[in-house]
Amino acid sequence: METALKTGHLDAAIAAGRAAAAQFRQLDDYWGLSAILYHLGWGLRQFGRNEEGAHDLEEAIDVAASAGLYNTVQWALADLALVHLNMGRTKVARELFDRADAASEHIGDGAGTILAHYGHGLLALEDGELDEAERRFILARDGFAVLRTPVWEGWALVTLARCREVRDGGPPTRELYETALDLGRQAGEPGLTASALEGLARTWVSDDPDR
Repeated sequence: METALKTGHLDAAIAAGRAAAAQFRQLDDYWGLSAILYHLGWGLRQFGRNEEGAHDLEEAIDVAASAGLYNTVQWALADLALVHLNMGRTKVARELFDRADAASEHIGDGAGTILAHYGHGLLALEDGELDEAERRFILARDGFAVLRTPVWEGWALVTLARCREVRDGGPPTRELYETALDLGRQAGEPGLTASALEGLARTWVSDDPDR
């Protein structure tokens, strides 16, 4: 499923994910079931299939919470928040990011709090609150680096760069996009790679419109 998602074969990923989920249900394996549902929901979000992704993420949260698997709960809540943010449901997204923050109280790594910083940064950026957005993205970037989650660190860098691009741009902004691009390529993550490339292109155009 993961390989199919990363290579753009969504139908194959869905088929593999559904088959794996069915087998984990037969085994009464809540860890495996919640993990599959979470990652499939994440993948559907990457492909813009938000409503379907929301369904899988909601089930992942319910299954994981019932088994006390709060690590999965905090990550799935944050992804579900991003799904609702994609659909313009900012109030719901904000509540879900807060729930991810609260769920991290059960987990020593505090990932839910870091994810909440990232999410609230996105909300602040959308509202034009650049200072708050930048503060949140810096906290998220540093937190994801500690967690050793390079893809999420890359997304925090992309959004931090976007804040600075809106302000004034220039070489420091370009460096953030370049670092995010390196992380995206190393992880084989097409969405992150594309977003970093898009940001880099904007910085070059703003420096020299004739390039």
